[in-house]
Amino acid sequence: MSATFATSKWFGGVMATCLLAGVCAGVEFASGTGEPNDPYQIATAEQLCSIGSDPNLLNKHFVLTADIDLDPNLPGGRVFSRSPIAPGEEPSPTRRNDPSIAIYAGFGGVFDGDGHIIWNLVIHAENEPRAGLFGYVCSGGQIRDLGLEGVSIQRPSVDTLAFTAGGLVAINEGGTILRCYANGAVAGPERIALPDGIDKDQIMALAVASDDEIGGLIGVNSGLVNMCYSIVDVSGTGAIGGLIGDNSLGLVYFSFSAGRVRGIGWLGGLVGRSESSTFSRAAGITQDDPGTAIRCFWDVQTSGILDSAAGEGRSTVEMMSGWTYLPWTHTGVWWLYDGHSYPHLRWEVRTTTATRGSSGGTWHGWIDRGQLGYGGGSGDPNDPYRIETAEQFLTIGCHPEDFDKSFVLLADLDFNSMDHSQALPIGFDRVPFNGRFDGQSHCLSNLTISHPRALGVGVFGLVGDASVLSYNDEIEYEIGGVSHATRSSAGAVPPAPTSESVIKDLHLRNVSVVGRQYVGGLIGLGLADVVDCSVNGRVAGMATVGGLVGRPLGGAIANCCTEVQVGGEYDVGGLLGMTDLPVNVSDCQGSGIVTGQLCTGGLIGYALRGAICRCAARADVSGRYSTGGLLGSAWEPTVTVSCCLGAVTGEVSVGGFVGAAGNATIRDCYCRVDVTGGEYTGGFAGTVGRLGDIDRCYAASPLTVSDPDPKLPSAGGFAGYVNETGFAKVDEPPINVAACFCDVDVSGVAEALGNWPSVPDNAASLPTAEMQTAATFLDAGWDFENTWTICEGMDYPRLRWEDVDCDSATTDDGQL
Repeated sequence: MSATFATSKWFGGVMATCLLAGVCAGVEFASGTGEPNDPYQIATAEQLCSIGSDPNLLNKHFVLTADIDLDPNLPGGRVFSRSPIAPGEEPSPTRRNDPSIAIYAGFGGVFDGDGHIIWNLVIHAENEPRAGLFGYVCSGGQIRDLGLEGVSIQRPSVDTLAFTAGGLVAINEGGTILRCYANGAVAGPERIALPDGIDKDQIMALAVASDDEIGGLIGVNSGLVNMCYSIVDVSGTGAIGGLIGDNSLGLVYFSFSAGRVRGIGWLGGLVGRSESSTFSRAAGITQDDPGTAIRCFWDVQTSGILDSAAGEGRSTVEMMSGWTYLPWTHTGVWWLYDGHSYPHLRWEVRTTTATRGSSGGTWHGWIDRGQLGYGGGSGDPNDPYRIETAEQFLTIGCHPEDFDKSFVLLADLDFNSMDHSQALPIGFDRVPFNGRFDGQSHCLSNLTISHPRALGVGVFGLVGDASVLSYNDEIEYEIGGVSHATRSSAGAVPPAPTSESVIKDLHLRNVSVVGRQYVGGLIGLGLADVVDCSVNGRVAGMATVGGLVGRPLGGAIANCCTEVQVGGEYDVGGLLGMTDLPVNVSDCQGSGIVTGQLCTGGLIGYALRGAICRCAARADVSGRYSTGGLLGSAWEPTVTVSCCLGAVTGEVSVGGFVGAAGNATIRDCYCRVDVTGGEYTGGFAGTVGRLGDIDRCYAASPLTVSDPDPKLPSAGGFAGYVNETGFAKVDEPPINVAACFCDVDVSGVAEALGNWPSVPDNAASLPTAEMQTAATFLDAGWDFENTWTICEGMDYPRLRWEDVDCDSATTDDGQL
C-alpha cells in the first residue's frame, strides 16, 4: 500500500500532550550531534518527544541511554493525541516546495534503542489517520533494539478516515525494523454493529469500506522487519494482524506474535493481509504462497486465530518450545526459557543466568547456537565483516540488513558436522545481496542449501539491484505431451546492466543446492561480477539451473570453473543456466554431468545474449531439444576462441558444440565430442539460424544418428541443418558457415552439412590426416600466429590459450 497523507489537525489535551511543536520545542538532548558516529542521546521523555518538534531532526541518528516511562498517571506523564515521532503530516500549501518536506513527512534516520524500553505509551488518536510511536518511517529509516511495554493505542471516535496503527510504527514504507518488540493493546474504533443474519460477503464489504490496518507492531509494512515480536491485543475492522496489519509489500523474517486478534475483515494471527508479489519469495516460499514472512510464527491459542496471510501457526506449548525455533539457530539474537516463555531478544537478557518468572528458572540458550555478529569488522569496504567460522557464515543469511555490506573469508570452513538444514541463501526477493564477498581463495565445504519450491536459490540467492523478470516473456512448448513455458525470442537488445556487487576468490566443495527456478551453485539469480570462483558438487532445480549461476543479469564472469552434477528441465548448463542480458563470460570452464530437457549445455543452457570468450566445457550432456557440448541453445551471443570435449545425447537439434545456434556469431572454436541424436544432429551444431555466422571452426566428433529420416537429410559431420541467409552474394551459396571443417573418419558421416551437401569451400569434410595438417587451415585463412596452434601430424588445431605442449600432446581426447 502506498501511504497517502491526509491533512492532519492539531489537538490539545487537559494533560501535557507532546505534539510536533510547542510543548517540547527547544529541549536539548543529553549530548551528541545527530551524526552516525555521534548520535543524539535521549534520556528523558522530553528529549524523546523533541524529535518530533523539528522536521530537520527526522533524518538524524538517535540513541536511548535510559528506559523512559510515559505513564499519564505519573508526574509529567502525558496522553498523546497523535504519533509522537513523525506522524506523517502533510505540509501546508505554503510549504509544498520546501526542501525539508521529504524529511518532514517521515522518519528517515536511525533510532537505536540500545536495549532500552519505552513504557506506557498512550495514544488517543481521535480523528488522526495513523498512530504509533512512529507514525511514518520512510526509506532509509531504521529502528533497532527497542522495546515497548504497556502500549495503549486507540481511536475512540468513528469518522470516515481509515485508521492505520501499530505499537511501534503505523506505516513503515521502506524502512528497516530490527530486534524490536511491543507489549500492550492497539484498537481501532468500534465501527460496525453487525445485524443478525449478515453473511460473510456483507461482512467483507463492510471491512473493505472501513479498511483499518492495525498490527501489534506495525500497521502497514512495505519495508524489512527482522527478529521482532509483539504480544499485543489488536482489534479493528479491515486488515488486522498480531504483528502486522498489511504486509503486501513488506518482508518479515524470524519474528513472532502471541497477542489476541479480534475484528472484522482480514484477520491474521501474524499478518492480516499480504498480497503476493510479482516474484516468488526465496528461501522456501512458493510463488503461490500469499505471504512474505519467512521463518515466522504465531500462537493460534492466545490469538484465537487459526489463519494468517503469512507465517506458521503453533500452539502455546509449541511457541514455548525450543524445537519450534530450530530455523532460528543462526540468527544469534534470541534466547528462550524452554517450556516457560516465548523467545526473548538477547538484549533483554542482561546475563545468561538472569532469572525470569516466579519459578526462578534460568534462561537457556536453546536458540543461541549461532554467534552474535561476525568475527570483527564494520562491514565497510575498507573494514569488511570478518568470517572465521561456519556459524558466522550461516549468520549472514539471517541478517538481510547486512546484505549491502562487505565480507571477507579468513579460513576454509567445513559444514559437515553442522545442522545446516535451515541454512538460507544470502539474498532474497527485494532484499538482494548488494555487497562484496572476498573469499581470499578459501573453501566452503559440505554446505547444503535446499529450498525445492523457491526461486533464486544458491549459496547467494539473489544478488544485485536488477529486475528479476526483465525480458522474460513466455512461450509454450511441449515435452512428452505435457505443455510447458519459457521465455520468448530476444526482441530489442537491452542496455548492458552494471554491477557494484562482487563475489571473488571463493571456492565451494561438495556443495548441494536445490531450488525451483533460477538455481545456481554460487548464485541463483544476480547482477554481480563473479571472479576467480569455483563450484564442486550438485545443483538441481526445475528451470534455469547452472553449476555456478542460474541466471546472471549482467556484469562479468571471469576465471571461474565448475565440476558439478546439474539437473533440471529447461535452461540447464554446467556453468550458467541462461544469459538473456548482456553478460561477459571469459576464461571459464564447466565440467561434470549436465541433464535437462530443453536447452541443455555443458557450459550454458540458453545463451540469448552475451559475449563468451576463451571458455571450455568437458561434460556429459544429456537433453532432448537443443542440446550441445558447450551451449544448448544460442540465440544471438558472440562466442569466440572456445572449445568443448565430452559426450552429448539428445533427440532434436543436437550438436557437439551447440545444439541450436540460432543467430549466434561463433568464430575460432572447436569440439571433440561423442554426439548421439535424432533429427538435426551435427558434429559441431545441430541447427544454424538464418542470421547466424560460424567461421573458422571444426569438429572431430563421432556421430550416432538414431532413426534418420531419408526424406529429410538432417545429419552432418559439422552441422545437421543450416538455414539459408537470403543475403548471399552472386556465386556464393546462401549459407552462413565459412572456412569450417569436420573429420569424416571420426564422424562416419560423409557430408559436412546435412542439408547442403556440396559446399566444401564453406564446410569441408576431410580425413584425419588432413585435419591434423596446418596447411589445411592456413589455406582457409586461419590465424596460427595469435589464435591457433597445432602439433603437426599428431593432433588437431588447438587454441593458443590452452598452452599445449606438443611433446605431451595426445590424439585421443585432447586434454583441456
